Amino acid sequence: MDKDIKKLWVDALNSGDYQQNYGMLKKGECYCCLGVLTDIHAQHASIPFKDSAGLLNHKVMEWADLNSNNPRVGKWRSKLAVINDREKLNFKQIAKLIDKHL
Repeated sequence: MDKDIKKLWVDALNSGDYQQNYGMLKKGECYCCLGVLTDIHAQHASIPFKDSAGLLNHKVMEWADLNSNNPRVGKWRSKLAVINDREKLNFKQIAKLIDKHL
């Protein structure tokens, strides 16, 4: 992963500026952890980011230099969508995993 983009993502997750969402990248003003990265990309590319289900799209993956639309992190290499949606780790916990493992 691109180290500068990773820092932007980790900082955004730790900022408290994003409300956490489960099951969708974005719904209203709430985001999953992958939705936060997609929103950062949208801001940098000056494109709108509307409510959306799914995982990272190819443009975001290429921009962030990720080889997966749902990266694996942590001791058990869990996918980020699972950590966000099923395990319900908060953004600060997810930020630590991203910082350490990506």
